[in-house]
Amino acid sequence: MNNPLVSFFLSTYNRKDEILKTLGKIYEQSYRPIEVIVVDNCSSDGSSEAIKEKFSQVKCLRTMENIGGVAARNMACREATGKYLVSLDDDSFPGRECVTRMVKEFECDPRLGLIAFNVYNQKAFIANYYDEAHLAESKSESENYYWSGCGGGYRQEIVEQYGYWEEWGHTSPYELGISAKVMKAGMIAKNFSDLYVFHAFASDDTEKNDNKWGFAVDSSFNYRTGNPIANFTSARSSLMFVLKYYPLNIKTLIWLIKYSWCVAVDCVSRRRSVLLKALLSGLAKTPRLYNERIALTPEQAEKITIGFNFKGK
Repeated sequence: MNNPLVSFFLSTYNRKDEILKTLGKIYEQSYRPIEVIVVDNCSSDGSSEAIKEKFSQVKCLRTMENIGGVAARNMACREATGKYLVSLDDDSFPGRECVTRMVKEFECDPRLGLIAFNVYNQKAFIANYYDEAHLAESKSESENYYWSGCGGGYRQEIVEQYGYWEEWGHTSPYELGISAKVMKAGMIAKNFSDLYVFHAFASDDTEKNDNKWGFAVDSSFNYRTGNPIANFTSARSSLMFVLKYYPLNIKTLIWLIKYSWCVAVDCVSRRRSVLLKALLSGLAKTPRLYNERIALTPEQAEKITIGFNFKGK
């Protein structure tokens, strides 16, 4: 019996050395057959030329302008033809046997729609690349819908049926959109202790990530960062996620009331309007979101918490 095709998709922007290293590690995978799709988001450092020279088997697409990371991922994802898709960053790559294990888990459980990879700091754990000394002796697994786009695998049929990543702007909970679609398809998401990626963290994060980073992605927004664009898109996308995916019940109504209250408090106490603009922008998109609604059941929605304030509080 032939192995199913696995498609790796990723985007890059002016990170030639990182993407070349990642591609080299992808092709060290034991699993075959694979295809790799990279979208070069209008890099100016020769990334596309270097990829085509060193990895001619890669399908490399170059945009005419920077269209944003999520839109570039979607562009790559739409080109994928594999039964299973693996999402990576341009500076993350899986362990050598991880994709083989991933496919085995998918093939053994037709209800399994998404696998959230564990994420290990590349600097701290790359020495274990061959011997996997960082793994526990006994394998464990758990149901989990929080994951990072730098490492996860899911079935192609899910995005074909329910759509691709949500293009709602920087710091959006786009991974959780895929998780919601997995649940809507009647499938589950899991984390397995022996499925992981190595990720090269930014220099200012290295010290605090010397240990395992963990697989959960923080879906809440923290508007203490001082970045008005991140504050706006994070706040707006949290609202849009709830409007698109949450059921119409009392808990959702309470969430919306609390969200509006926090926006009002922010406007008064901090004398700024960025979150108010996010609220109004999100509400303005309600008609479109209503037409695109993929409403989860109350039980499913309980498994995905969208924060709207300081770290979700």
